[in-house]
Amino acid sequence: MKKCVLFLASALVLLWAVTSDAIVQFEVTCVRDTGKPVKETFAFTAFGGPATVKLWNGGLVDSDAEKVNSATVTVNGEVIFRPSNFARNVDFLEKETTLLEGQNTLEVLL
Repeated sequence: MKKCVLFLASALVLLWAVTSDAIVQFEVTCVRDTGKPVKETFAFTAFGGPATVKLWNGGLVDSDAEKVNSATVTVNGEVIFRPSNFARNVDFLEKETTLLEGQNTLEVLL
């Protein structure tokens, strides 16, 4: 069964955008099911500028969810994390990106 509940359960993705005026937090959870990988697309609004994408593989610290060993995460078409970034022993990934003013997209292929 595939779930998407604003929380990546085999990988939790948080996107933090920090400007001089605001902090924007956008959080998604996606669960990997059997079969072919599925791409999920999430739209969100933010101020333009630098942002940090934080991904917890297997969910947050106390989660009993299994970790994924392959995924692709993009923000506005820029690949943030690719399959080579994932392994069963990788718990956390973090990378800087730049958000657009207004509408942005986060895509997860899991």
